[in-house]
Amino acid sequence: MKIGPRPLIRVSDGGLRSSAKAGLERAAEFVLENGLPALGAASGGVAGLAVGTVGSAALGHLKLDRMAAGQLLLGVTALASPTTALVGLGLGAALAGVLEGSAHWKRPTFQLDRQVFSQRYRQELEKDGVDLSGTRSLAQAVVRAEASRGAAYVLERAGQVVQDGYRPEDMKPGLDFNLLGSRIVERQPLGDLEVQRVTDLRKREGTDGYALFGAILVDAQHDVKQPHPKSDFLIGHEASHARHHDCAAALGEAAVLEAVGRSAPASELLLAQQELSHQQELRADLDGFQFARQRGHSPQDILQAATQLFGNSGSTHHHPSAKKRIESLQAALD
Repeated sequence: MKIGPRPLIRVSDGGLRSSAKAGLERAAEFVLENGLPALGAASGGVAGLAVGTVGSAALGHLKLDRMAAGQLLLGVTALASPTTALVGLGLGAALAGVLEGSAHWKRPTFQLDRQVFSQRYRQELEKDGVDLSGTRSLAQAVVRAEASRGAAYVLERAGQVVQDGYRPEDMKPGLDFNLLGSRIVERQPLGDLEVQRVTDLRKREGTDGYALFGAILVDAQHDVKQPHPKSDFLIGHEASHARHHDCAAALGEAAVLEAVGRSAPASELLLAQQELSHQQELRADLDGFQFARQRGHSPQDILQAATQLFGNSGSTHHHPSAKKRIESLQAALD
């Protein structure tokens, strides 16, 4: 039986550690969302109930619906029987944690085969004329290439090696998010990509959307079938990341950074990675703007939508500041 070459990127199932971490985080979130009135009542009586209720409202967890009634009922119960209320809260948190942890159990993740990457990366560096004589490890090759060509070259080449070297068919198992179960509202085609609308994506993962290999996950409020400047800008932005294989490039960049650790070129590589990442985001913003224009929205409406999405965020390692992103979009209009 003939065995094919080892894939550059492998789809690996999540293990116990990631599942347990997700479960614990959800359990803590459950207590914070539902338990402050009860914890306050159990420790401080009526005054504690009031403080817990105000604290829950201040954190945005006290809503005018059945959940708010349940929170207050749990708090009132704690006045009469603190043990009963705390046991109920603990059981609820445990159930929420188990459900969340089970959703992450064996959730597909993408991992770069470091040995395959190292071999291909060295080959490409040598093709480019980088002298790797006397080097054995990936770290040594990275240090040599950085010294002769610069940090930007090292990272761009690493990203290109992964972008050119992975096989799309190997990624398919990792793009089937059936383990998210009922949280997937709908799967929608977008040319060669698939948009998956996911309930509470923003709440759970802190983002309205992100792109993987050929797939885009967005919060369920965004719908390809319903043109809207905010949704269309977001979807076009993430489609740009997917079609430019930025996810693959990030794996290559991470591999060289991990290889060098804290050695001499690490700071230069981190700065170069930040610059590359910012360039990718600004490019994706422009592509998102163009996609929204194609969907019939005015430039002013799209800029307003982008401003809402960016908020007042400052510059991070992976994203330019909201101010710079809006200025980039406005400059493209001039």
